[in-house]
Amino acid sequence: MIACSVYPPYIYGFLCGQMVHWAYFYTSFINISSIMLVVVCVHPNFDNNEYRKLRTVLYCVVGLSCGLPGFHYLIADLTYVSYCNLYLWGLGGFFFVFGAFIYFKRFPERKYPGRFDYFGQSHNIWHFFVLLGGITHFFASLANYYGRRAKVCPVI
Repeated sequence: MIACSVYPPYIYGFLCGQMVHWAYFYTSFINISSIMLVVVCVHPNFDNNEYRKLRTVLYCVVGLSCGLPGFHYLIADLTYVSYCNLYLWGLGGFFFVFGAFIYFKRFPERKYPGRFDYFGQSHNIWHFFVLLGGITHFFASLANYYGRRAKVCPVI
């Protein structure tokens, strides 16, 4: 879900001629890191507590990739970059990473054993934050879409 929700700032933001190679770079980065995360989460060799930290780090890498175009937008030549609502992208990335942090810390079930076995455990909270991040990125994507429609790429 994260991989797909961060495509719009990559594609819409860097679609003009001189910046299109950045769109390819960022989409390649998110694709590779997401594939690595899926392999680590699905492969049975990684399905134990020993690799919990690795899964969390990879998840954070995917979540933080939301911020890559944001930093690039701040330093890029705005002639070639379309409108992007950086606050919404940053907020969505924060939701993804904060949810991973709660999952990694295993809060609240670590502090209160047995009380959160079915509902309210860190995995449930993590999915809730992923949902919040996805909703936030949906509205950021709409802003990107309308900003891209209003932008005319300069002729090179």
